[in-house]
Amino acid sequence: MSKKTNFKETPKIKKTIFEKLYFYFFLILPFIYSDKLIDPVLIPRQLVVTLFVFIIGVLIFNQLIKKKLTRNFLFLKSTFFIMVFAFVIAIIFSSYKSIILSESIYVFSKISVEILFLIVTSYLLIQKQLSLKSLIISIITFSFISVLFIFLQSFKVFLLEDDLFNHINEITATYANKNLVSSILFLTFPFVIYVMKFSKKWKYFSLILSFFILLFIWILQTKAVIIALILFSLIVILFNFIFRAKSSTNPKITILLISFSLLSLSIVTFLNKDKFPNLFSGNTIHTRLLLWNNTTDMIKDNLVFGVGAGNWQIHFPKYGLDKFNTLEVTSGITTYQRPHNDFLWVFSEMGLLGFIPYLLIFIVILYYSYYLIKKQEKSEDRWFSILLFASIIGYVFISFSDFPFERIEHQIILFTIFSIIISQYSLMNNNQAKIDYSTSKNSFFIVSITTLFIVQMIVISNRFKGELHTNRLFTAHKSKNWDAMINEVDEATNYYYTIDPMSTPLLWYKGVSLFTIGKISEAKIVFENGLKIHPYNIHVLNNLGSCYEKLGNHKMAEKNYINALKISSHFEEVILNLSAVYYNSKQYENAYQTIDKCDINSSDPKYRLFLAAILNQKIQSMNNKKINTLELNDLKRINLYFESKKKNINFEHYLQNLI
Repeated sequence: MSKKTNFKETPKIKKTIFEKLYFYFFLILPFIYSDKLIDPVLIPRQLVVTLFVFIIGVLIFNQLIKKKLTRNFLFLKSTFFIMVFAFVIAIIFSSYKSIILSESIYVFSKISVEILFLIVTSYLLIQKQLSLKSLIISIITFSFISVLFIFLQSFKVFLLEDDLFNHINEITATYANKNLVSSILFLTFPFVIYVMKFSKKWKYFSLILSFFILLFIWILQTKAVIIALILFSLIVILFNFIFRAKSSTNPKITILLISFSLLSLSIVTFLNKDKFPNLFSGNTIHTRLLLWNNTTDMIKDNLVFGVGAGNWQIHFPKYGLDKFNTLEVTSGITTYQRPHNDFLWVFSEMGLLGFIPYLLIFIVILYYSYYLIKKQEKSEDRWFSILLFASIIGYVFISFSDFPFERIEHQIILFTIFSIIISQYSLMNNNQAKIDYSTSKNSFFIVSITTLFIVQMIVISNRFKGELHTNRLFTAHKSKNWDAMINEVDEATNYYYTIDPMSTPLLWYKGVSLFTIGKISEAKIVFENGLKIHPYNIHVLNNLGSCYEKLGNHKMAEKNYINALKISSHFEEVILNLSAVYYNSKQYENAYQTIDKCDINSSDPKYRLFLAAILNQKIQSMNNKKINTLELNDLKRINLYFESKKKNINFEHYLQNLI
């Protein structure tokens, strides 16, 4: 007979040390933020999670020594954890394809600490040292603080700006991005709904918090999260209908609340379409499709092992930037670090070796939760399992158009959901070993935890230092303090940190500084080393080409400029530089054909200067005496050229028609 589970546990008189720690952990997590870093939350929150997992690990070891806990880790042999460990192995194997190993090391360190959190949380739930109610309350606290941050920030924007809806990108709370705010609210939503079953006070609190969560998701206009919320609601309603015959209670109030809220918000939205440009615009969808197209090409070229964890951002430009048709992208001002699709992201970086177990992780956990829904006898247990099942489906949908996989807090909430399902599935199936108080393997446990902690701290501290000095580097770059830039690059660069969060090699900044102060030979060496880190960075290729040109090596300059144009054929600065190379090497026709690709509305001051000289040689090469009688100066030549371009007539033919 299946063992009964009980989601709604009676409150304990005294909380365990683990329950207290989990509560304080979720309490402080939204507050972890450092404006001294470029990404103010990623590294700081990884540090907090690492410290938390280490403390929990030490306490578990202490309890094992005192025989207050049993060595019951049989759940690690489950299909779910086999897939988890297979995924970790795939990350390691894929790293041999990495151009930048430092990024692979970082991804491995981040995922490994998240998995340790998953393991210790599952273990403590199975050991009943962490009650489900206390864990739910901890996450509700996290959700409440997040909503409070959003409310205060929204109110501030409302007071300072004319229209809140035109400034929603400023509402990031402590999550660095409005879409990430929406998705974190969605992940906490099932807990907020379920908590109303605890008592009347919790019910009222839940209703208020649910209202604000729905309101802010609506205001932030993140399409993926809104659709995920609709999917969530439909699944909850469908499953409740299917299993209602077996339920002693029916959560009609909750279902009606969600349905009414979604319907009301939908009506208001359609009546005020001008206030919701993000919802009705197709620009982001178009950009996503372009990102996915490049990513699928990357997958085809690296099917089995991928390009290496953290290396999507390096290979992405290789597959072309022209298709984006925006100056910011084609000129390298805007760069992409991820494809905004976690499944394609994993596939491209870890290949089939990582994608298959990653996909199976979700399939297996959905099977576990569906199994719980079918087998549980208590309606409240089934109700919570339905909420968790629906939330995982919603998360999967969000992952197809965003990047929650990257964010620490999102994975922590997701892995908490996984831990609850795993622990309940294990308990229901009596998946427990005999009581084992032996200490023979305890030393291995603490050595493993300590070793991983030390490795994590080394990686995190170096990444923190790197990003801290990179932030200072950006300040020096804005003020054109070249000596400070060189110093900050030297301070920031280490084995674990070689590129900035925009995928630019730190050596590029040093090369620019050296080039500007006239140390061309030194700059060339620095750019060459930068190209080894990021061989497809158009700025590195451009600047390296300029170094070669300054040193009189026209062939190498041409090679680097052409390589840059293969990636972005509309990169105006490179077009101008290549035309100058051809002009300087007396390849005047090539110079003309190259500069002819520039937009005549170019604001680059070099454009008219180069164009005048190249047009002069172009006219001379015509060897037409009648054209020479036109007595053209630089300004007249340029204006005639512009007229021919506007009329879409060949410049030479246009001049001949004037005679």
